[in-house]
Amino acid sequence: NQAILPPTIPDDIKFPSKIKEDKILVYLPFEDLESVKRLLKGIKTHTFYVYANVEKPYQDSNVFVRPFSRKNFVKDLSECGGLICNTGFSLVSEALHLGKKILTKPLAGQTEQESNALALEELGLGTVVEKLQKKDIREWLYKSPPEPMQYPEVIKPLAEWIVKGNWHEHHSLVDDLWVKSGLKQKIIK
Repeated sequence: NQAILPPTIPDDIKFPSKIKEDKILVYLPFEDLESVKRLLKGIKTHTFYVYANVEKPYQDSNVFVRPFSRKNFVKDLSECGGLICNTGFSLVSEALHLGKKILTKPLAGQTEQESNALALEELGLGTVVEKLQKKDIREWLYKSPPEPMQYPEVIKPLAEWIVKGNWHEHHSLVDDLWVKSGLKQKIIK
C-alpha cells in the first residue's frame, strides 16, 4: 500500500512517424535463440527482429537476428507493430508508452515479472503466456494495440517535490502524475 509513481521514460524513446505493423520486436534473452528462431520462422506473415547475444546481425528467413544495441533496439521498438518479451518493468513501460501490443512470458519464479504480468492482464494491456507457442503468437499478432500511455515527465516534478522538503506529503505528487498519464481514469472506470 505504498505510493508508486508512473514509470520514467528515457529521452531516446520517441514516437515514430510510421509504424510497420508486420514488424515484431523480440527480446527474450533467457530463451534459447535457436528455439525462438524455429518458432518464429513458422509464422511467415510477419518479420521478427530478435535481439540476442550475437556478434553480427544476420537474417534467417523472416527472422532478423541483431546484436545488442540500445540505439538500434530503440529504433526497432519505435517503429514495430508489437513486442514479444519477458515481463521486466522498464521495457514493458516503454512499449506501453508508445502504444505497442505486448506478448509476454514472465520469467518463472521472478516475483516482479509475475506481478507485472498480472497487472498487464488485469488492465487489458498485454497478453501473458507461460510458454511460447505458435498458436498463441499467431492469435496475438492480430490483436489491436493499446492506446499509447504517453507517460508524463516524472523526473522534474519529483525533483521539485524533493526540493520543497515536504516528504511526508506525497499523495498529491503521485495522484497528479497518474492523472496526467490517463491510466488512473482507465482503472477507475
